[in-house]
Amino acid sequence: MANVFLYGGCVIRDAYRELSNEHELIGYVARQSLISAVNSAAKLPEVKLDSPFQSRMVNGDIQSNLLDQLRRVAENVDLLVMDCHIERFGVKLLADGSFLTPSPELRKSGLMDSLRAQSVKLGSDRHTGFWGIAARRFVTRLDALGLKEKTVVIDAPWVSHDSGGQPFEGSYGRSIGEVSKYISAFPRMLGDLGVHVETMPEEVAVAPVDHRWGRAPYHFGDAAMHWVADQMRARLR
Repeated sequence: MANVFLYGGCVIRDAYRELSNEHELIGYVARQSLISAVNSAAKLPEVKLDSPFQSRMVNGDIQSNLLDQLRRVAENVDLLVMDCHIERFGVKLLADGSFLTPSPELRKSGLMDSLRAQSVKLGSDRHTGFWGIAARRFVTRLDALGLKEKTVVIDAPWVSHDSGGQPFEGSYGRSIGEVSKYISAFPRMLGDLGVHVETMPEEVAVAPVDHRWGRAPYHFGDAAMHWVADQMRARLR
């Protein structure tokens, strides 16, 4: 049985369920942009939400704890799997130079209501610049921890229509295609730095109308989950 660490959203988390009887989940970090993850922690109070999981993830983002979580278990990790869908929200830059990921859970906490923060939007030159710096820091740390060769990034481009043929509306004033292009640029950045990337084939990228997490251009069905799980198994062979 191998040990798997997940960093990302439901694309990889749902696919891991197919491997849960074969391999151990040794860590999971979500709702945390890579920009937030590799920069200093925000000096903010702990958040408490109704969901313990959501509380842990939001507080992890505030603490920028991804690298610390990886450091603690690095010698036992056999596979690190990540996707980049959380990046769709951009980041918030605080006055002290720290970053937060404006996830729905963070917004629900009310923490942002009292903070003065700059919005750094997905697709802006500033966001791309911050992300490029973050990617280099991240890969350097992966290399130091012996995890670079054990990492696979899943690039799962968004789909324009659901399984019933209905088009998805844009996101934050941008078309689905535009958002997808920006998000898929991040795995390519990591690939250019020597991290292994797998891109989901169009034929399996189907967004069911009745997906368990709701209808969305990045909520994929069983065929996609089988494909992602197979990429995990292939890296563990």
